[in-house]
Amino acid sequence: MKLKNIPALVSIPLLVTGLTYNMANAQLPCGTTEMSQKLMEQHPELLANYAKYETYTQNYVKNYQAEQKRTSKKVTTTPTVYIIPIVFHVLHQNGTENISDAQIFDEMRILNQDWGHMNPDTINACTPHFKAIEGNIQVQFRLAQLDPNGNCTNGIDRIYTSRTNNADDLSKLNQWDPKKYINVWVVKTIGSAGVAGYAYFPWEVDGLLAPVDGVLILSQYIGSIGTSSPLTSRALTHELGHVMNLEHPWGLTNSPGVACGDDGVEDTPDTKGWNHCPADSTASKVCDTIVRSPLYMSPENYQNFMDYSYCSMMFTEGQKARIYAAFNSTAAGRNNLWDTANLIATGVYNHPPVACVPSADFYSNTCFVCQGSSVNFFDASRNAEPSSWQWTFTGASISSSNVQNPVVTFNSLWWQNVSLTVSDSVGNNTAMKWNDIYVSPLWTNYFGTFSEGFENLTEVKDNWLFLNKFNNRSFWQTTNRASSSGGNSLMLNAYFPIVYSTNTNPVTIDDPGIGSFDVDDAITPSVDLTTATGMSLDFDYSCATAATSLKGITETLEIDCSFNCGTTWTPMKTLSGATLTNAGYWNSFYTPSAPVDWAHFSIPLGGGVIGKPNVRFRFEYTSGLNSNNLYIDNINLNGTVGIDPVTAEDFHLNVFPNPMTDKSTISYYLPSDQQVSFGLYDIAGRELKQLLNSNQTAGQHTLELNNYNLSNGVYFIKMITGNSKSITQKIVVIK
Repeated sequence: MKLKNIPALVSIPLLVTGLTYNMANAQLPCGTTEMSQKLMEQHPELLANYAKYETYTQNYVKNYQAEQKRTSKKVTTTPTVYIIPIVFHVLHQNGTENISDAQIFDEMRILNQDWGHMNPDTINACTPHFKAIEGNIQVQFRLAQLDPNGNCTNGIDRIYTSRTNNADDLSKLNQWDPKKYINVWVVKTIGSAGVAGYAYFPWEVDGLLAPVDGVLILSQYIGSIGTSSPLTSRALTHELGHVMNLEHPWGLTNSPGVACGDDGVEDTPDTKGWNHCPADSTASKVCDTIVRSPLYMSPENYQNFMDYSYCSMMFTEGQKARIYAAFNSTAAGRNNLWDTANLIATGVYNHPPVACVPSADFYSNTCFVCQGSSVNFFDASRNAEPSSWQWTFTGASISSSNVQNPVVTFNSLWWQNVSLTVSDSVGNNTAMKWNDIYVSPLWTNYFGTFSEGFENLTEVKDNWLFLNKFNNRSFWQTTNRASSSGGNSLMLNAYFPIVYSTNTNPVTIDDPGIGSFDVDDAITPSVDLTTATGMSLDFDYSCATAATSLKGITETLEIDCSFNCGTTWTPMKTLSGATLTNAGYWNSFYTPSAPVDWAHFSIPLGGGVIGKPNVRFRFEYTSGLNSNNLYIDNINLNGTVGIDPVTAEDFHLNVFPNPMTDKSTISYYLPSDQQVSFGLYDIAGRELKQLLNSNQTAGQHTLELNNYNLSNGVYFIKMITGNSKSITQKIVVIK
């Protein structure tokens, strides 16, 4: 393919007709051109960068090839010329996207085979001509061994974040200096639908746009093991080609098969490109009309790493020269990556790498359980593979464990602490998580009905659970900023917009905000609905949006219920779109200021909820890119509460004297050994006192009940047995 003639003013085609690829093969294409188009639409000054950089590249290639011809230095087997430090940032939610170290090590093996011309499938070149022009790039990528602060690292940076979903440039968290490291962000999904990954060219990310320099790629396209496969294992080889200024073989369009194109490399034929691996007989030469030699047969170079065919196995000598031009340019600091001083600073100069101390980390399958329930803990330590583990637990059936992933039963109530110390031959490290597991009692806070206006902050603190799942600055909290009635309400401070610079050209991002898919839970106290009928869950809410269109409103509020202390949740209702954002558009920190800003919502409770002895409700908010604040107030569980005397007779439950003046005796019979709890409740269903919670033997038992300074009125004694059956008895206090 002939070299490009660069005019004084360059026009890059920005019209993308759509992503076209073989859905039958289910292998995704690259999104580089699509993302480059968006970047250049935002920063048209990049066109001048392109013209300047392409002129430099062609001049470098011309001189390089002349020198190669003069000295006959075409190399196929010589050692590495360029060593490049690389770091993998794995963005995850403790799912399969949190790929193993082994999968990343396998990717490093593939990269170094492909870029060092050691991949065994080079023997499969479709023609002698392409075999003759295979390029040994003579590059070796090495995982960074020192981080930007000079600390020991294995080159794998794991980040727990919602930005692994619908990922884009705002997901490029914790970037290490791109002039010193190649950054690769591994994510669960990419916002640009239907792509495996993307990267920018050096001329696009030189200067103020350096914060987006690097590769964003799906986790299932890393390596050939684990969540990936050999078929998808060359995607990063392709994306790193873009990092080093290689275009797709058909040039600057993301639609292979549409029109003949030119990538600015002399020895790659003009092509429309391939979105599948063709049979040789179908890969006829339809674009390039140059007859070079008898060796130049009809198939096109669909085996090139920069194509979409997914049967790639080669770079060419011409592409090698273009890559070397990138390595020797100051654009985006590519010339600094392989500098000896940088190799020493990033720890990759010496090989093999030095071992590090593991960095302790862990997670559990839940953070909220009923008393006596089990929790699965998982080691998630980073930076090195631990050889030993030492766990400690408060309030559990065991106080310590030395297995990697223990299962622990918690018997003590309320918040419990967990720590993990991991060790290897180099040293040890400890992670301590205070208030990591919340253990809920088997008895309930309310009987039948309850109401919450968030006026008694102590009661809210004691009985509600607020879970900030990503431990960030957006979370549920009580506030006196606004209320539907009274002085307080519950607020989720979801307004964290993207903040752009005001003094840079091109404009850069100062603060990426919270973004989409941040999840926060507000969980109510527990309620006994065993004798309830005709119940509904009502609440007032006020929510605004920073989105300028209905399509831009992607946040949701889901209301769920659980009968097992949050082990599982059953969806009841989801508010979204204009229904959720009743206050409409608001482009600053939203606070409701008038009754009209509030909406009322009611959820009838069906038979699947009514009759359950231990019910909690959850308000789960999932953010969108344009979220604003959400307020909730006046939560009411309304309906009719009855008493079940037949069940009381089954256990011979009796309270005497009744009415009570000073004290009474609770008498009951247990047909078998079991756990028993008693609570005293007022007429509104609020628990006033826990009277008993213990394992008891079969037979007759009594429990003394004092009046506890009760005022005259009607109260309830609630008994919960080992099978979670709830029995209620009314008692009247008359002094």
